Amino acid sequence: MKKTIKFLSVLMGLILIFGLLSGCARRENEDAKEVPQETAEPAPNVVDFTEHVEFERWFYATQNDYYTSYSGNPVVLFLNEKFNMTLTFEQPAAGTETDALNIMLASGRYTDLIDSSYFMDQFRSFTGMAL
Repeated sequence: MKKTIKFLSVLMGLILIFGLLSGCARRENEDAKEVPQETAEPAPNVVDFTEHVEFERWFYATQNDYYTSYSGNPVVLFLNEKFNMTLTFEQPAAGTETDALNIMLASGRYTDLIDSSYFMDQFRSFTGMAL
């Protein structure tokens, strides 16, 4: 019995070593068949800013907003000029955000971007309910 276990252990060890070495062996025939191909570098993604684009963003109002209208924000003005676009903002009055969002969703007139950070807990609960 001990001889059988010892023999099987040695046999399994040899099989493992053989498998390891045969997997790492280089095959000359397959390497000779491979034809080197010229690899052209992909063209970089280039965005054409010649056509004017408008984006509308909806987000929540906070009590401590620095700007009453973000259209006057220097960063927004820079982005508008740099990328030939117009960013407009829809910001409901404080306290009416949930109603305004529900009205927007029910009406079917969606803005291009919606700030969903206020609803993150609700989104997590929806995914937990598999809705």
